[in-house]
Order: sequence, then C-alpha cells, then structure tokens
Amino acid sequence: MLNIERPTTISEIDEKINTSRKKYQDTLNFVHVQRDNLMWLANHALTLAQYLSYEQSPEHNAEAKQAIAHCAQAYALLFSLANDPERVVELEFNGEQHDTQYNGVGLVDQGRINAQNWQEAVFCALTVRDHDALSSLLAFDLSHLRESRAVCPEVELMLAELLQKVLLDKEVSQPEIIALSQQIAADTNPLVQHCTNAKLSLINNALISKATDLDETFLGALNHYWQYQGQHLYADHAHTNFYMPIELLGTACLVQDQGRSVDIDTDFMPRFYIVS
Repeated sequence: MLNIERPTTISEIDEKINTSRKKYQDTLNFVHVQRDNLMWLANHALTLAQYLSYEQSPEHNAEAKQAIAHCAQAYALLFSLANDPERVVELEFNGEQHDTQYNGVGLVDQGRINAQNWQEAVFCALTVRDHDALSSLLAFDLSHLRESRAVCPEVELMLAELLQKVLLDKEVSQPEIIALSQQIAADTNPLVQHCTNAKLSLINNALISKATDLDETFLGALNHYWQYQGQHLYADHAHTNFYMPIELLGTACLVQDQGRSVDIDTDFMPRFYIVS
C-alpha cells in the first residue's frame, strides 16, 4: 500500500466547512428558483465534499458522498438541457418534482458550461456510482461546446472527447493519444502543462492501456497538480480541487469497480469512496 500525505493543512477548517455547507444547503433549497442555481449547487457541493475530506467521520463521509451525488445530478441536468436548448422540461431534482420549467437556452453560447465542467461532472458520477447521471452526461454532444464563449483550453475539449469515447467503449487509436499529447506539449498554459497532462496520463494508463500497477501513475498526477499549485497559484492557499482532485478520485473508483485494486492510502483520494 502506497501512502501519500497531503503537503498542507487548512486553517479554520471548521469555519470553512460550515460556510460551504450553508452555501450548499441554500442553493439546494432554491434549485427551483432559477436555473443558474444548479450551477452554483454543483460548485458548492463539490467544494463542501473536498473540505470534508479533512474532517473524515461516518457522518461527514455520508454528507460528502451526498454532496458529490448532487453535483453529478445538477451537472447532468444542465448538460441535458444544453443538448436540446429549446426543449422545456419540468424540474425534477433529488427525487422531488418542482412546479418549475427550465430550458437550456444560453447555457452554451453564453459560456455557462464548458468542457472542464463536463469532465468534473463525469468524475463525480463515477465517484458515487451514479449510472443515470453518467449515462446522461455521456449522451451529451460535446461538439456543442465549440460554440461556447467560456474560456477553456482547446485541449480540455479534446480530452473530454477522448474520455467520452473511452467510457462509451469506443476504440481509441494510439495516433489519437499521441496527437493530443503533442497538442498539450505545444500549449504554454501552465494549467495545461500540468493538470491536463496529468489527466491524459491517467486516462491513458488507467482506462485505455488498463495497466495493473497504477501507483506511479496516480503519484505522478498528484505531483503535477501540486507543481501547478506551488508554481502558479498562491503558495499558501490551494483551490479545494487540489486538496481532493475529483479527476483522480473518480478514476480510482472506476478502476476499483473494474476489478483492479488501487493500493494507495491518501486523503487526496479517501478510500471510503473507492471501496464503497
């Protein structure tokens, strides 16, 4: 078992958890008021789960899982609306029917959603094994996102397209992987050089090549994430995704479900998700 310690702690963690919890609960209670609350809910839910990874307990773990489930459901609904923007649907969320109608007009062309959101949603669905949300997300036509105003590197959209093919069990050729790798290498954006590169390595080794020993793959991905954090973000304040990268966690859960063990013990990827 490979043990990896997180290189930082969070000051005033209880206050941050309580603040995130309030934002999460407020948006959950008001998803029927306006469509954008679904986006805020997804953001606040994942942030809460990532903070809760610092205070693990049976109660917190259950709350974190529920929050990630809500993140996946909210994004799945948004991308479903965006797939057919003019279609009007009655809002049903978290098992509750609301007397509210939403459509997807403006979600893509106004840049409300992007390829990174889609990836985040997919990895959340994989983490909590929400097969309905995952199926809905995989049915989304990613070509729509080329019309988005959202600032998102082209290679992130290419990576989303690759991930979609892999999860739909479509054949991925080695030239496709090489081409994407070359695109990443040519991109000077530090986020691409570190985080997008880490995700490609993870998808290639864990999901395409299906390597059996993934310790070094996950360790390399974590190193890339923290190099980006240390070199290009505030050294004393990491974004919550660097405390618990959902891309790594979702991949680890899928690998585990495929019958390949993930022998890593780290709060970066809490094991209660993986062996659930």
